[in-house]
Amino acid sequence: MSSSLLQQNPSPRRIRQLPVQLANQIAAGEVIERPASVVKELVENSIDAASSQIDIIVERGGIQLIQVSDNGSGVAADDLVMALAPHATSKIYSLEELNQIGSLGFRGEALASIASISRMTLQSRQVGESMGWMVSGSSLEPKPCATPEGCRIAVSELFFNTPGRKRFLRTERTEFLQIEAMVRRLALSHFEIAFLLEHNGKTIFRLPIANTDEQRLQRIGQLFGKPFMKAAMQIRYEAAGMIISGWVGSPDHAIAQSDRQYFYLNGRGMRDKVISHAIRHVYHGKITEGRSPAYLLNLQIDPGQVDVNVHPTKHEARFRQGRMVHDFIATSLLRAFEEGSQSPSVDSHLVDVETGELYLPSAAQGREPVQSGRVSEAVVSYPTVAHNRRAEGAHFRASGEEQCRLIAQRYLLFIDAGEHYLSDLQALYLRRVDEAFTQLASKVIKRLESQPLLFPARVNFSEFDFSVDECEMIKQLATYGIEAQFQDKMLILRTLPQLLDGADHQ
Repeated sequence: MSSSLLQQNPSPRRIRQLPVQLANQIAAGEVIERPASVVKELVENSIDAASSQIDIIVERGGIQLIQVSDNGSGVAADDLVMALAPHATSKIYSLEELNQIGSLGFRGEALASIASISRMTLQSRQVGESMGWMVSGSSLEPKPCATPEGCRIAVSELFFNTPGRKRFLRTERTEFLQIEAMVRRLALSHFEIAFLLEHNGKTIFRLPIANTDEQRLQRIGQLFGKPFMKAAMQIRYEAAGMIISGWVGSPDHAIAQSDRQYFYLNGRGMRDKVISHAIRHVYHGKITEGRSPAYLLNLQIDPGQVDVNVHPTKHEARFRQGRMVHDFIATSLLRAFEEGSQSPSVDSHLVDVETGELYLPSAAQGREPVQSGRVSEAVVSYPTVAHNRRAEGAHFRASGEEQCRLIAQRYLLFIDAGEHYLSDLQALYLRRVDEAFTQLASKVIKRLESQPLLFPARVNFSEFDFSVDECEMIKQLATYGIEAQFQDKMLILRTLPQLLDGADHQ
């Protein structure tokens, strides 16, 4: 509260219920960040309506107009007004259904939030009905209209009544690139639907239904790029009630950008920490520094084993058995590399967190335990081992330094009570990182421990990277113990997480 308001209202202010319009605008701040957020919510509703054709028409990067049309089940005339009410939905009716979410949108906030910050018109005609109906922001009384079967929602003048939010929007081109990326992501997870995207009267892409393997490959090649398809390996593995399928790029074909990393959880685009870390774990040490892997993967899991209701935009999830999900993803990708005749490097060793056994990849037998090499319970900072000779045996269960031997700056061989132990220092370090990320994802800790840099480090960013929301990026980096700021297309790092002690900040 500003000082002027305090002077005008010296006495404590009474508690009041927020007006519906203001409450919806506040909710819009969580759900609708930019035009691409509107597209996401509307297209996901169309997908949930069992549509087989979805058309997205955009003008001026979505600021002037976003129109989404589908041929789905439509909305009954009596429900049109309720569809624009806050927390109104047809997708869940009970707590049991909330625990078994099978739809993409279920909060019932999207349409009400969008309508509160734009001029919106909703037209709908259910299958078999002879007439359609419409409502708009200016008139919530349903009126008859001529419209094809399905739904058509037009959103114009986005943020017209919240100029503060509008000032944070980027250029028309940047906002449209975000929309295109969002539609691309949705189209790559729903091959049973045809998509059309137009911007300023120009067709960006027209995707027919892809029901066969050949048609799916054509869509992926069009949206993901033919070079990826030539180098990608198709995978499908199943274990413990989970199925992972899709296409994954080999380490030898990593790319400079990180915009070809698509992961879906039961068809929902996901940016989960557990998933991301499992994939980084597998590629660590296999790709050249500064390059990123490319993949298009979908994980199918019992909806009751995952909670997607932990973030307003539904980009994060909470797993009941996050460790098992992490290991399943990592093991599946390692197996894919082995079966694809990729030469496994020493970095592909894994440690079973339950038994502590060190596993070595084997193309013939998969993951095979080295029974003679039990991993100690030591906790080391792997990046510093190569630079700190005192790490050789100083933190391990051994009676003297002469009983330890560091091999290839990675493996520690030592003797304890007459038994030989082989420790993979990198695996121990990654286990430490796993535990830190698990605590971060489960909210046990709010952020990773950080350490200041003696001199700020500078990281160059490409033009594509600057299309992201800088404030959101800075906020996310802070949770990892990285304090940074943008300056002249550079990211200035002032602290790094302690887990990266001694590692290359680039």
